[in-house]
Parts: sequence; structure tokens; C-alpha cells
Amino acid sequence: TLDNVYPRGKSLTIRKFSILPLTIVDLIKSGSITSDAAAFLWLMVDGFGVNPKNILVVGGTSSGKTTLLTVLSNFTRLNERIVSIEDTLELSLLDRKNWVALEAKQALGENIGMDDLLKNSLRMRPDRLIIGEVRGKEAIPLFTAMNNGHNGCLGTIHSKSARDTVKKLENKPFEIPSTMISLINLVVVMNRRFLGDGFVREVTQIAELSSMEDKVLLANLFEKNDGELIRNDLPSGLIESFAHESVMEKNDVKKEINTRKIILEWLLKNNVSGPMEVLEVIQSYYFNPEKVMSMIYNSAK
Repeated sequence: TLDNVYPRGKSLTIRKFSILPLTIVDLIKSGSITSDAAAFLWLMVDGFGVNPKNILVVGGTSSGKTTLLTVLSNFTRLNERIVSIEDTLELSLLDRKNWVALEAKQALGENIGMDDLLKNSLRMRPDRLIIGEVRGKEAIPLFTAMNNGHNGCLGTIHSKSARDTVKKLENKPFEIPSTMISLINLVVVMNRRFLGDGFVREVTQIAELSSMEDKVLLANLFEKNDGELIRNDLPSGLIESFAHESVMEKNDVKKEINTRKIILEWLLKNNVSGPMEVLEVIQSYYFNPEKVMSMIYNSAK
């Protein structure tokens, strides 16, 4: 008979998350990202509080996309109004008072999808939009929002590389016009690989997107080389735009990235990795950078 050929019974999937979410310090400590790349992303997410960048975190299944998205989300300033949209609630932005978490679901026979939530969220006047996973038709209102001036959008998508991400966005089910794809400023690629007796989740590429004559251009600012995530020699247009927008020299922007790297390495060295402790240092730096740097330098004496 065929009774033993087909699986029988029901299966249940449980996604269990830690009570305390991982922080950027945890990711640096585990080797998932370098302090150089982390400091760069910190500035890109924050944007000096004026012009944050739009970032997509991409990768395969269970590559650590949501974990990194949570970490990047906690670089945003506490006074910013955040609206997150997820198919299943997974993000943890701690005890922020200005955070609205929306979840897609079926209620009373009516399907409330992520695209419906995204359209409705634009009426909430968000400073930030965070999309748990961009899967299909919700991509259109997301890119429309970015095109209308909603900077600092964050999200994830299943993809193997920055180039594959661009191709995927151009085709079904997304079908984003090429002229709009470069509204995504950065693509951060996560990868999961087997090492020893377990899996390692790590950032393998950080690519900057730009456009020229309706063509999307990619520049790999960080990529894995001999097992190490290193900064390439390619110039960053985002650093130049920060310098222009903030009336700064490019070297000053680079110095700011290095300052944030010093802070992250100090947190790592002093084993400060609790979510609230890391958040407190980051937010304190926004409002009183001199005090934070003085604390770091005095502790080193």
C-alpha cells in the first residue's frame, strides 16, 4: 500500500527568540561583522540625525537578516517615530515609546497584508519605516514612500548578493522601475556557512547603489577577502553626500566613522553588550558626544 509513502500527521514550527536581543557588540564579538563595517553602518543608519540612508539587508534563509535588521534599527534616535511592518512580529526595538509595530494577519475573513499596512502607515507620519521582509507588491508603496522623501527606510529581502537583489527587484513579483531601485542606498549581504561544529552567520558584502542614465550602478565598499570583511579602495558617494549635506569635509566624515568605531571597540573591550546598556551609550553619544568620548578616554588612563 501507499500508506507508508506519504508523511502523516501535523507539523508545527516554533521560532524561539532570546529574551534579550543581540546587539552590535555581540555581532562584532562573534565575528559576524567588523568594527569598521559596524561604524560605517551606524553612521549610514543615523545620518547625523538629518539624512539617514535607505538600507536593505539581504541573504538566504536563516542567514541572520532579521537579527542584523534589529541591530541597525536600534541605531535610530529615540525621538524618531518608527513604524515597523512584519508578517510575523520578530523585531525588538526595546522599550521605545515612539514605536508602532504592525503585523499582517487574517481577521474576520479579511486578509490584512503587508502592502495594506504599509499604505496605512504613511498616514502615521513616520520618521522611519522598517519592513520585516519585502516579498512582493508591498515593494511598490515602499519605493514610492522613499521617492517621496521618507529617508532611512530599513528592510530585508531574500537574495544571494547585491547584484542578485537588483535583478530580483526589477522582475516579478516586485517590478520596481530601474529609475527607483537606486533609492536603496546600501545593500548589506548576510551569509550562513558551516564552520567546525556549527553555523556562522556573517556580513559578506556591503554595496552602495547609485544610478547613471537609468542604469543601476553597484560599488562594493566592503567584501569578504580571504575570510575577512575589508573596506575596498572605492570612493563612497554616500560619504561625499554626507559631507555636502552637513557642510563638512570628507575627511571629517571619515573621522566621525572612526570615532564611532572607537566607541564600539570600547564597548567590546569593556564587555558592555546588554541591549539597554549599548542603547544608552549610543543615544548618549547623539546628545552629548563630548561626554561619551571623555568617559572613554578617561577609562583608558
